[in-house]
Amino acid sequence: MKKILFFIILALPFFRAVQAQPESSAAPVKARLHLLAKSYGDSIVLRWAVQDYGAWRYANSRGFILERLTMNDANNAVVENFRPLTASPIRPWTEAEWQQRLDRQDSFAVIAAQCLLGESKVTTESGNFFKALDNKAKEDANRFSFAMLAADLSPQAADGLGLRFVDRKVEQDKKYVYRLRVEGASAKYETDTALFILATKHSFPLNPPPVPEVVAGDSTVTLTWLNLGFTAWHVERSENGGTNWRRITKRPFLMSYEEGAQREKNAFTDFTKDNYVGRLYRIRGITPFGELSPPSEPVEGHGIDQTPPFPPVITFAENTKGIIVELRWDVAPAADLKGFLVAKSNEAAGPYEPMMEDLLPVNVRSFTDRNADEFARNYYRVYSLDEHGNPAASMPAYVVMRNQAPPARPFGLVGNIDTAGVVTLQWLKGRERDLWGYQVFFANQADHEFHNLSKEVLTDTVFFDTISLKSLTEKIYYRVKAVDLNYAVSEFSEVLELKKPDFIPPVPPVFTDYLVTDTSIFLQWAPTSSEDAVKQILYRKAENNDWRKISDLTLAQTIFTDKNVVKQVTYSYTLTAMDDDGLESEKSFPVTLRVYDTGLRPAISLLKAMWDEEAKTIRLSWQYNEQGNYRFVLYRQAGDELLRKYGTLESSGRDFEDNKVAKNRTYRYFIKVEFKDGGKSLPSEEVLVSID
Repeated sequence: MKKILFFIILALPFFRAVQAQPESSAAPVKARLHLLAKSYGDSIVLRWAVQDYGAWRYANSRGFILERLTMNDANNAVVENFRPLTASPIRPWTEAEWQQRLDRQDSFAVIAAQCLLGESKVTTESGNFFKALDNKAKEDANRFSFAMLAADLSPQAADGLGLRFVDRKVEQDKKYVYRLRVEGASAKYETDTALFILATKHSFPLNPPPVPEVVAGDSTVTLTWLNLGFTAWHVERSENGGTNWRRITKRPFLMSYEEGAQREKNAFTDFTKDNYVGRLYRIRGITPFGELSPPSEPVEGHGIDQTPPFPPVITFAENTKGIIVELRWDVAPAADLKGFLVAKSNEAAGPYEPMMEDLLPVNVRSFTDRNADEFARNYYRVYSLDEHGNPAASMPAYVVMRNQAPPARPFGLVGNIDTAGVVTLQWLKGRERDLWGYQVFFANQADHEFHNLSKEVLTDTVFFDTISLKSLTEKIYYRVKAVDLNYAVSEFSEVLELKKPDFIPPVPPVFTDYLVTDTSIFLQWAPTSSEDAVKQILYRKAENNDWRKISDLTLAQTIFTDKNVVKQVTYSYTLTAMDDDGLESEKSFPVTLRVYDTGLRPAISLLKAMWDEEAKTIRLSWQYNEQGNYRFVLYRQAGDELLRKYGTLESSGRDFEDNKVAKNRTYRYFIKVEFKDGGKSLPSEEVLVSID
């Protein structure tokens, strides 16, 4: 929303438009007063303003107290302390006073009266209370703004609004301190006290504004100048060299700004009927005291022709032979057409370089470029220019050079994929002069169709792609093409195969069958279905023990016989698969099996018996390698006696001496093994010993 902004001497704003203050508040609203004074020698004029509509309404109801302190100008000695300059507070005129005193030719005084006494135009007929409240706040802000403006531009408006006082009781050798405040106190508003110090001798003539700057436009003249403390301006123009001047601002000119914009300069535009006709311009400023300044120094200005002719339309642009390019164009007729200019560039957006020093005549409609660049792009534009140098450009025409071989296929393509799925590709740069860049293509299988990844032609030899690693495809494939400036495309590069970092473990094998004997457990399974698996691992645990790897298996193995088992012990088996990235699958559903016991144990071996003549004893020896808790039971038959149990031996023994023997008899021996768990072996082979 635009706001009209006014500036006063000392860069202090006399007013600003803001929203109306709320009717109630926890703390009083602080409202500033602004006071200015100017000496005219025999009198001092004072002007003041309040901060916003709410403070203005409050001050109008209470009135202003204006006091003066008098000092000796030579030594600043106080001659007279503060005393009121009026018998009663200064208030705006009443309606009757306005009727009696108003100069109806003073439009700003009329505006001031309307702002002060006019009725509100806001109604609540629509029933929208909040909308009406917002409209009332805006109306109050506008009423306040225009009242303050009128007081700046008209002394009578300032008098009628109670914002001006003329102190005529002044002396030449005195200095005065003026103090302004709002009469009384309020719980809603807390106004400050404004002070201004001025000596009577400080009476300065009103200086003219600076010379404005002139900016020539098409049938326009724009004047710009600094603010320099004036509230508003008038612009005057002379068409006879300064003999006569005419004010071209019907009302005082105020610059409007977008909120937040710089406010350093004013700008006024005069619209002229004809170009190149010189006129003189000058400006006058209006002060917050309603004074009109002397005129500035005049400055000359005139409009200029900035309307270009019709642009040409290129109808033909081709490479007709070798490096020769032919151009033809049409253009609508124009009375001030001066000629044509042909320009060329390697880019559609330019810059375009002229191909000639002098313009082509107005009757020429063709041009031949005999030195087109066969290894670059060739863009052409034709410009029409009028007598004042205004150009109009055709649309760019791109010419494709014929018989151009495409660039060589890219080579040296390498790449990698990091653990975040970022693919980095790199290849060697081609050596063609007209090489534009490259296009990158990808596929999920080497024999699939490759799709273009690069939306635009790449000028670099490095390309980054981002892929998902949570997919079933283990690899991705890339190829690159080269593109030259004439849009010729090379063949594909060699296919680059990249393996994705694997975060997905393989599928475990599944047991399908088993067989248990008293000496072994036979297992059978279906192997893993994962293509990237490299081996299978078999684990076993006995009853409450932990899992232990017992074998690494190839993918071709689907059976295994575990002979390293103990009877009556329960074993659990599970399988996993491992892929080429070292990821191991979850364990398969285990099978739990128990080795049964027939009670039959292995017999001893190598039982030997020998007669020791010297010791008069038969020596027995044997071998037995089984583990466990067992004992040896020895059986003997002496001569014709019955075979009987002869003795028991500890499991640690492997020999026995029988000294209860007699000559001329034959002894027969065999041994059985008895285990504590009830298992027994078969009898060993018999041995015979005869004693003569």
